[in-house]
Amino acid sequence: MVHSFTSFQDLTHFSLEPFNEILLINSNFQEEGLTIEEVKVLLIMTQSAPGINSVKTTYSFQGLRRACNLHQARLTKALNRLITKRAIIKTPHGYELTDLGVELANKFRQEILSNKDVEEKDHKYVAFLKTKLTNGNIDKTKLPEIYERLLGKWFANLRFYSVSYNENFLQFNWVGDIPPTVTATLSILPPNKITGYIVAKNEEQLESTVNVFVQRISQELGATGINIEFTQPIFDYQNGMDVLAS
Repeated sequence: MVHSFTSFQDLTHFSLEPFNEILLINSNFQEEGLTIEEVKVLLIMTQSAPGINSVKTTYSFQGLRRACNLHQARLTKALNRLITKRAIIKTPHGYELTDLGVELANKFRQEILSNKDVEEKDHKYVAFLKTKLTNGNIDKTKLPEIYERLLGKWFANLRFYSVSYNENFLQFNWVGDIPPTVTATLSILPPNKITGYIVAKNEEQLESTVNVFVQRISQELGATGINIEFTQPIFDYQNGMDVLAS
């Protein structure tokens, strides 16, 4: 059987369930004293903000629960064990990988990627959202206020998943449904770049999520004094990676 696999950032097409057999047969995770659930958490937490240096990423409990498709009790047990093993740490706003956690996650990720029964899945439904500022540029001193404003916010069926940040950059991620069928991302890079993208499994879900996302993000940023207008979304129903790279 050939299992489909895409970017670890594309949770809508990445289900960990098919890889149980691969991990059990080919992985030495048990030699590390890890369970399947712990490996799942580490793999999901390999998400980060691509191309941005010195970025920390914090993941919410509910976001991890949806992304990993684990029962609350099983996820709690896995997180606590990973904390004990110093692979992750708990912060006031969620969970973060340690250097050891990153090392372990990358190790198991490479095992999956190198498996001959895993193939790339290209088809995605993506909307790329660009904005224009209507009241001047964004000063990076605004980022902490935006961070506090959007941290943990839910939009319709989108639950807060993670935030990546440093003093010059913010990226928020939301995830819907269990297992995930839609994700949303908002990136803010002062002084004048605010972009977003939605990835979904079907056209109808994509377009309805875009409408909610645009409305709510405009409201939330407006409350911080940042007024934006979203330009017409770029929809791609064939190969979303082409849109995201444009």
